[in-house]
Amino acid sequence: MPTTPVTDGSASPVSRRNLLRTATVGTGAIAAGAVLAQPAEAAARRRVFAASWEDVKSHGAAGDGVTDDLAAIMAAITSVDAGGGGVVFFPPGVYRITGPLQLGDGSDSAVSTKHHRITLQGSGRGGSPSLNFVQNTGATEIVYDGPANASAAALSLEGPLHSIAVSDLVVNANAKAGYAVRVNHVTDSLFTNVMARAATVAGWILTSRNGFPPGCVYGCGNNTLLQCWAYDPEPNAHGMVMTSGVTESITLTGNPDAANNDVIGGVYFYGGGAGTAGFYVHGADNNTVYGAQAIPSGGRTGGNSVYFQPWSGDPRFPLENVFQNIGMSQPVGGTSGTFGNIFVTFQEGDGAPVPIMPSITALSHRGVQAAYGKRVYRSRDIQTAALSAAASVTTTSFSDVAGLVVALAGAISGSSKLRVTFSGVVEKTGSGTGELALALDGTVAGHTLQQAAGGSGRQNASVTAVFDAASASPTLAVRARSSDGTAVTVHSGSILVEELY
Repeated sequence: MPTTPVTDGSASPVSRRNLLRTATVGTGAIAAGAVLAQPAEAAARRRVFAASWEDVKSHGAAGDGVTDDLAAIMAAITSVDAGGGGVVFFPPGVYRITGPLQLGDGSDSAVSTKHHRITLQGSGRGGSPSLNFVQNTGATEIVYDGPANASAAALSLEGPLHSIAVSDLVVNANAKAGYAVRVNHVTDSLFTNVMARAATVAGWILTSRNGFPPGCVYGCGNNTLLQCWAYDPEPNAHGMVMTSGVTESITLTGNPDAANNDVIGGVYFYGGGAGTAGFYVHGADNNTVYGAQAIPSGGRTGGNSVYFQPWSGDPRFPLENVFQNIGMSQPVGGTSGTFGNIFVTFQEGDGAPVPIMPSITALSHRGVQAAYGKRVYRSRDIQTAALSAAASVTTTSFSDVAGLVVALAGAISGSSKLRVTFSGVVEKTGSGTGELALALDGTVAGHTLQQAAGGSGRQNASVTAVFDAASASPTLAVRARSSDGTAVTVHSGSILVEELY
């Protein structure tokens, strides 16, 4: 049967081969058209992508610790903000700023019009500034060098803001700004590996406005601090403050507060002066602190690891905060009752249960005190002595067993304890009784007395005791005596002395 030629509207018939060729060329033409259309679109995409990542040094920041880098950093932030948010990157260096580095322009009556969804990304916070650690090389530090001002913050996030992130840097208040980091009416944000250093009021403050700006139904909440620090505080500074508002001058029922924030890990040093705290909880609720430490700085022993403070003249108490696995050396305190706060913690001390806390009345909703755990110590110094040969005592009054004496130097007198452990093999020859005991500075502790009956052969003996460090150079010893003047022999043995704080 004859076929009717298929045409494309031209004079030339379209065969299957020509059709495939035409289709291929057509597809290529479409692809070429797409390629031709891409440069403008790609350029637009590149502009958006470029705006989402800005290096502060590209905007003139020096990072040399001398130049004022505030304007350059703000220029990088402005550029990222123009693209709808993104990352502001800080290469390794020390960035001196002569005023607060502020994100957001929120107020009690207005939501911030800028700086949402911005990340401040450093190159690492390094180790302790006082030590020459290798990891300090290549770190990022922002240093406040403006006028001394207790109300200022080196890094100030002034919301209502959301979706902020700060990571891998040091924010140094330089003993000039009251706060290293202020998080004011910010939500859904993440802080990772950030060290807040040298604050005069608090390393960190999580706070909120005195009222709800239009359209806002939240305060400062749903933020996470992961492995962050407060370090090198001034003597009267807190580690972290969580509060229901900027001031107590305004009392509002239902005021926004610092709530539903999570602090995971990290160390929060506080000044250790009277009235300071590692975590100062001021009318805030539903916050969780897990696996963090609250430590007084500079060897001081004042203040509280955690302190609860309701607002003056206000019914809002700190409610339903959870502190779990917290390392702390000072007690938990407060000026009045709280409700529903839970502690599952191990407080440094003498191994006794965590004490009842009547000043804060930490109760569950069923009225049961929710403070669990025990106090534990940390070892500061360890010294040992062991016998290389048997040692004997024949005196009828207590005498040191030669080789089982430890003399410490530089102990923290008055604030540390000494845990002494003896174990060995003892024998009393003849008749009568031999006695051994632990002694501090020549004074035998009667409750450590061990006895060996004459003629009963070798016996295992062990004893542990804890003494108060009464001086900076205490001497700990195993002492022995014989009831009848025949030898009390320690055939083998050792003494372990731990200074605890």
